[in-house]
Amino acid sequence: MAFLTYWILRGEHLSVKLTKILMIVLLFWMIPAAVIPIFDLVIWFPYVTSVPIDDLANHRLLSVRSAAFMTIAYFIINHLRQKKPLSSVSPVFVYANFLLLFSTTLLIKNGGPTTEWFMVIFVAIFSGILFFENKNESNKIFKDAW
Repeated sequence: MAFLTYWILRGEHLSVKLTKILMIVLLFWMIPAAVIPIFDLVIWFPYVTSVPIDDLANHRLLSVRSAAFMTIAYFIINHLRQKKPLSSVSPVFVYANFLLLFSTTLLIKNGGPTTEWFMVIFVAIFSGILFFENKNESNKIFKDAW
């Protein structure tokens, strides 16, 4: 952890260092908070509680929450690595992929109505459309770069 912090913060102004430290702290909170609903636990800061995911509302809430947290964590990691999104569609594409991942995982693990699979199929189709849009838009951005 100390090496990681030193590597990220070397040679920068105090405000930039403080921002990066806060982002790292947020990162270390968001990733576990996104993943542990798979194990029927939820972090409601500062508490870790057990939440039943037997109804549709909790399933959707935790799927959306986990996808949002992982999307933010993904872009924090990219920011710390100084990587920029290739297109304006990229954040929506990343969110749709994480929503597909967590919805499917929680639905398989905890069950749910059969109609909920229609939402998973919709998100999968939406993610496929966003994949091609993201690819086309990133090709336009770098078309005249070489």
